[in-house]
Amino acid sequence: MTDLTGKVEAPNHLEEKPINFKNTWRDLILIFLVAVALRLIYVELAISSIGFDKFVFFANDTRLYLLTADHILSPNNNGSYGLLRVGPGYALILAGIKSVFGPNLIWPIMFSVLMGALAPVFVYLLGLKLFASRTIGIIAGIFSAVSFTSLSASAHILTDQTFFTFHIAELVSFVHACQTKKLKWFVAAGLIAGFVSYIRSVGIIWPYIFIFMSLVIPLGAIYKSRVELVRRAAITGIVMLVLIWGWSARNYFIHDKFVFGTNGMLTIRSCLIAQAAERSWGEGRRIVEYREIWEAEDGDRSENFVPAYDKAKARVVAELKRNLSLVVSCYMHNLLENMTAGNGYKTREILPVSSFAITLNTAVEKWLGYLIIVLTVIGFVLMYRLNLKLPFWILGSTYLAFSVLLGASFWQGSRLHYPAEMAWPLVLAFLVVWTTRKIKDSTKVAETKL
Repeated sequence: MTDLTGKVEAPNHLEEKPINFKNTWRDLILIFLVAVALRLIYVELAISSIGFDKFVFFANDTRLYLLTADHILSPNNNGSYGLLRVGPGYALILAGIKSVFGPNLIWPIMFSVLMGALAPVFVYLLGLKLFASRTIGIIAGIFSAVSFTSLSASAHILTDQTFFTFHIAELVSFVHACQTKKLKWFVAAGLIAGFVSYIRSVGIIWPYIFIFMSLVIPLGAIYKSRVELVRRAAITGIVMLVLIWGWSARNYFIHDKFVFGTNGMLTIRSCLIAQAAERSWGEGRRIVEYREIWEAEDGDRSENFVPAYDKAKARVVAELKRNLSLVVSCYMHNLLENMTAGNGYKTREILPVSSFAITLNTAVEKWLGYLIIVLTVIGFVLMYRLNLKLPFWILGSTYLAFSVLLGASFWQGSRLHYPAEMAWPLVLAFLVVWTTRKIKDSTKVAETKL
């Protein structure tokens, strides 16, 4: 355990250090209240700027999530399409909110605000688990609380913030499980992770990432062998897979398709493959035109929408065979663009009041993404050189997993890379604390010589 002097005592293995919970609760409450206040201010400013109706439906996906939630309460064809495409998790939450609080859409927004305020709390807890440092936890929590991407995600009826908050809660549970060897925490991590997959299907890759983590994180004296840790981590993965395969089986019985969701394949077809087609087919069509044509031809939203998945998959496979190098080139372009993209929501929802504000925002949007990437890489390198393997592998796996997926889509700004905020605020907080300590140590040495 460390205090606010900034000394880093990051653990290099799974042996958990004692924590002063009195100070921890104070930190958690403070971070939560700051995050709530900032998000409520953002919502108020945005509504005042563009109006409630425009603000609620600012993101195109909102209508689909609401239709899917209505389908759970009263079946409709669009909602059935939504369940197959985006999964049931977020729709169940929205349906529950509507059942309890009524149809006013301010309540789902307030739920998102709550999720957004809890996210920095879990960032803090993950920092405490990985670094045994309140200082790192507090700094990372503040980074997360003031993130404009998080502020905008917390204000909308979208899966982004709910996915983030539940996912980092799952990471905290998994790290705690590894540190304590308690079976119930491995099961809890699997249950939360399974539900996270129901919110956004990208979560289905995490059983394998949990296993990977268990293969590379250092053991310490708490485990007798690597096999013991892998077996326990496998419990988390198995619980997840039961939930994932359960929903896939449901889709098979209803739609004759054993697939967890269709969103990934449809997105790849309508974004990455359409992008490659625009560059190489020589037809003079733009990406959006290919998207509209293919969605109509494949029957994405038609009454019999299930075959659209197979048709989309066939288009993706055909283009990969025809021009793999171009598809890879488009993927890499999207990857870099999405990692450095700014948050376009805030400037379109909270309208700038002066030319200076516009100029400042443009400069920040242009350079901040690059700066965060550079500092994050430096932080990871420093962790590796200092042999801080536990935070290196947990945060590194998380950051990498949510970065490599970025090449499949575009035009959504920093939203796409937002899940990586589970990692980089902690890496940057570690870098800040380490740098501060080195400066203080150098100053003391200089003063001693004098």
